Amino acid sequence: MSESTDQQECPPMTFGPNCSISCANCKNCDKETGTCSQCSSGFQLEQNHCDKECPDMTFGENCSGNCYSKCGEDCLDRIYGSCSRLSISTLQDLPGGLVSSMIILLIPTILFGVSLLCKKRSEKYPPGYFE
Repeated sequence: MSESTDQQECPPMTFGPNCSISCANCKNCDKETGTCSQCSSGFQLEQNHCDKECPDMTFGENCSGNCYSKCGEDCLDRIYGSCSRLSISTLQDLPGGLVSSMIILLIPTILFGVSLLCKKRSEKYPPGYFE
């Protein structure tokens, strides 16, 4: 039994008297003391707690991501390091299979559009029309 309550163990992410204190942003909160050894993405560990967000221009687990290298100065969030606009580095982050799939779908779509255009023109101007 936990010292936090008289009868039951605290639910995950809580600790203290009547389990009333939250240990948000912590991946592995100790249910008795509230100490943390690993923070959720976007937060940094300081004095066994995860109350402090990653510093500006850093993101991710342990604030190890560098926004400058990913987005320049257009970093939007401290969790994923999302960029405010599509950048070259985000295009490079796309899986190769996704780019190939987009190209494979785009080519037949263009060919279909061209064939429809040719068919419409041939219906409008039958053979020998310009002779």
